[in-house]
Amino acid sequence: MVIGYSADDNYKMAKAGPISSSLPLITSEITNAAAIGSSYMDPIYANYAADSGSTTTFLPKWSIQYIYNNVDTNPSPSVTVLAQNANGPWKSEGYSGLGLYTGTAIPGWKNSVLPTCLKGARILRMKLNANGDGIVPTDGADTVSYFGSTNRFRDIAFAPNGRDIFVALDRSGSSSGPSNGNPIVPACGGCIQKYTFLGYNDDGSGFSTIPNTIPIDAGVQNNCATGTTVIINAANNNNNIWVPITGPEGNIVAEIKANGNNLDTVTASFYTRNGNARQDLYGRKYLNRNIRITPQTQPATAVSLRLYISADEFNAFNADMGNSLTISNVGVFKNNDNCGAGIVATASPVTTAAKISFGTNGYVMQTNTLSSFSSFYFASAAFSLLPFNLITFNGVLKNGATNLQWSISSQQTPTGFVIERSNDLLNYEPIGTVAAKQNNNNTTTYTFTDADAGKYASPLYYRLKATYSNNEFQYSNTVKISFGTITSSFASLYPNPATNKVTVLVNTNSAETGWLTILTSTGHIIRKQNLALNSGRNTIDLSIADLPAGIYYVDINTKSVAEKIKLIKK
Repeated sequence: MVIGYSADDNYKMAKAGPISSSLPLITSEITNAAAIGSSYMDPIYANYAADSGSTTTFLPKWSIQYIYNNVDTNPSPSVTVLAQNANGPWKSEGYSGLGLYTGTAIPGWKNSVLPTCLKGARILRMKLNANGDGIVPTDGADTVSYFGSTNRFRDIAFAPNGRDIFVALDRSGSSSGPSNGNPIVPACGGCIQKYTFLGYNDDGSGFSTIPNTIPIDAGVQNNCATGTTVIINAANNNNNIWVPITGPEGNIVAEIKANGNNLDTVTASFYTRNGNARQDLYGRKYLNRNIRITPQTQPATAVSLRLYISADEFNAFNADMGNSLTISNVGVFKNNDNCGAGIVATASPVTTAAKISFGTNGYVMQTNTLSSFSSFYFASAAFSLLPFNLITFNGVLKNGATNLQWSISSQQTPTGFVIERSNDLLNYEPIGTVAAKQNNNNTTTYTFTDADAGKYASPLYYRLKATYSNNEFQYSNTVKISFGTITSSFASLYPNPATNKVTVLVNTNSAETGWLTILTSTGHIIRKQNLALNSGRNTIDLSIADLPAGIYYVDINTKSVAEKIKLIKK
């Protein structure tokens, strides 16, 4: 037999009961654990790990050996010895039930065990470590106590929404705290009690009382993660408290205090990313986190909002900015983008009331004058500076090529432009240059054609990099080109020249059938296959590994497409 926190021989030559009991004597916990073998494991937690102590002194107080070997049936008030059967003052909780919380609605609670206590008339919570085989501290303590009352708690259960907690209360008025000689009448004997988590009270000065030891949710790297859905209205009494939004880890992302507004159902998503800071439409850097919040009903009056960023995210951003920032230099910006990897629409600054540390986990940015919700970004306050005097910049896709056009005013004329293309809003590549014109008028217009646009997946993004004689540069806004805007049918292939495989792109305005033929330079047919095309963009992969090096032609023939494309096999 092994008793207590571990096989540490604290109960060596003792029993689980008095000396007079018929229970077996524990000669050695270490030996017994070894006999059990690999199936033995220590418990993950003990509320009160008892000291073995000595048979001749009560120190440390209530030590196992002293209590076990010294029977005092009538101790005086000045004596610290207790009889073996007088176990009421022994440290214990009297566990009766145990629940495992796996939800995400209550910040910091995910993967916590919650035992119900008879003796303490309360619920305890212990946060499991990542492996589930130990307890990690919460607010500097190994346990957190909730719902203390005169009731003995028997069992606990959680609703699927993660916010409702049900506990079964004992009918008895006696326990190891209350007793037969000193009964306490239960507040609700034999009841099922429901507790609902709504959020956090305001501290009286406009800030949330959320514990700053709760981690900031990391989300799903390089993707948009879904936040918890919350309801904020008068019906659930939480339109004047701080309602948290959490992520998939069950940790904090944002908080809303609606200030009397009924927002109803509120959904959220947030994008996180590792690595160097991202760049906005104008090449300016911003933090690797953005948050989109969408209420069913936009507020009629100003609401308060808290947005959280992790310490690691701020430190990485600051390093990319030359370690020139403090949290007070960081601003919040807002636009109507959907959750995604980068900024598309112009983002405007949000007035913030506070930019403060959130324990050691990160920072919180708070605004009290928010008039509407959408997408929020974090960047240096200088983010709001305008780029060069660009009047217009737009593009259209035609016959597999993107035709770009832009106009600038006569002020701040660049020496030239570099046209950059991206398919993910993160990584741009230069695809051409245009020299600046002598500007004698108020407006100058430029054009550029990306003939290779049809070779890439939709959509594509373009921006202008305006260069100056002093080696400085500025970026334009971004133009998005979607292949859904195709105006005519055409075909192309890439790469060309190729070694083992080519991809044929066929764009049609309607579903149709046809033929694809590979011919030699002298017109000899090498291969012919049927085509069944959908309306829009079609991709066909061709293996050419078996063809000798040389010049070939790929002939595409359908109702609306008749293209013969020269192919060079390396």
